Amino acid sequence: MPSIESMIAPGGLIRELALCYPPGHGLGCCVLVRMIMLATVDMVPDDARKGIASLGPWAQLDPKWKEANLDRHDWGPWDALYSNWLHEGSTVEIHAPRLTPGRAHVLQAWKPGLRTGGHTWVEILSADGNEIRRVQSSVDLGYRDDPLPASSFPRWPGRPLGILTLAEGV
Repeated sequence: MPSIESMIAPGGLIRELALCYPPGHGLGCCVLVRMIMLATVDMVPDDARKGIASLGPWAQLDPKWKEANLDRHDWGPWDALYSNWLHEGSTVEIHAPRLTPGRAHVLQAWKPGLRTGGHTWVEILSADGNEIRRVQSSVDLGYRDDPLPASSFPRWPGRPLGILTLAEGV
């Protein structure tokens, strides 16, 4: 199966598809994370493999698309984390979560109250624990892939945060 790093590397499938959605029309945060996670288990629509940037085929392929994108009337605040738990050996932590060196993580943060101001993104902590690679998207700002010092974690201190730590090699 392809790794997250290969999917988001320059020329990688997910990175190239995400860049088709410019700032102001960018992919929502949960959409990008779900596309990344589906690609790691080789659930990629044929259209996407051909470079066609359309979300419809992803939604048709994925029975949990709405849950992963909080697109249900009965969504729970951590649904985006739990629906992206696709790999054996992965773990979810909601209380005092931490990043694990050398691993990729899906993060979900909220403003207090857990109903507004949420954001979901991917962070990869270097093996030495000194650098974070933060990959995210939003409609307003589009796709971003930023190297940051490890001291930038947690992103929003004091906000509710959940982390899906992915199995080694994902």
